[in-house]
Amino acid sequence: MECSGRGLPWKLERRIVLDASVRLEYRYTNLGDTPLYAYWCAHPLFRYEADMNVQVGGDVPRPETGKSRKVFLRRGSLDHARLEWGSGLAVELAWDLALTPYVGVWVCNGDLGGYHHIAIEPATGGGDRPHLAVPPPLLAPGEDLEWWLEVRDAR
Repeated sequence: MECSGRGLPWKLERRIVLDASVRLEYRYTNLGDTPLYAYWCAHPLFRYEADMNVQVGGDVPRPETGKSRKVFLRRGSLDHARLEWGSGLAVELAWDLALTPYVGVWVCNGDLGGYHHIAIEPATGGGDRPHLAVPPPLLAPGEDLEWWLEVRDAR
C-alpha cells in the first residue's frame, strides 16, 4: 500500500508480511527539494481489561471506569511490549528501538463511546504528535526512512 502527501511532497509505503507473526514494514520518502521531518506513530488497538497483564517496562495507566489515560515511557527504554488477557491469550509487539525510540501507552476504559482499548504506540518522534523539542528524523531531499512493527502470538 502507498500514499502520497498533498500539502508536502512525500510518499509512505506499507507492506504487510504474514508469517508466524504480522510484520508491518514502512518506508517514508522525501520527494521534495527541502528537508522534511519523518514523523510516524503506531496506534494499534487491543481490548483493554482492567486486570490484564501489561508488560511495558514501566507504569501502565489504569484509569477508572469511564476515563482514559496516557503515559510516555522514557526515550529508548523499550523495544517490545506484551499484553496478556485473563483468557490466557497474549500478544507481543516489537519494533526497532533505534528507529522508533519513543513509546506511549494509552488506555481507554469506557469513555470515548464506551470503548475499552489499550494502545502501545512506538513513534519516530516524541509524544503523540510532532514536537520540535523531541523531533523525528529530518530527511534530506530524496532520502527515505524504513522501519517496522511486528505483532506476535505470545502464548
